[in-house]
Amino acid sequence: MSILRQLYQGNICPQEYTAPDNDSYHEAMSELIEICDEFEATLTEHQKVLFEAFELASAMVTDLEQEDYFCKGFVLGAQIMREIEEGV
Repeated sequence: MSILRQLYQGNICPQEYTAPDNDSYHEAMSELIEICDEFEATLTEHQKVLFEAFELASAMVTDLEQEDYFCKGFVLGAQIMREIEEGV
């Protein structure tokens, strides 16, 4: 089945593949979680609410950035294919 048909039928969902699956990433994520937990333990209740709002806003920005990176990568791939087909 063609990649376009798979994408249309929902068999491919690019946002499912956003986190790397390698040791370096897992180690960095574990360290981040540990530091975040330690940091949150020092916050007052009001600061925890603010920090949670910060985390949600940061996640939204990251999602928008990843969507943009995906789109730009797709366009770049299409441009590369066009050049290959043109023999440039």
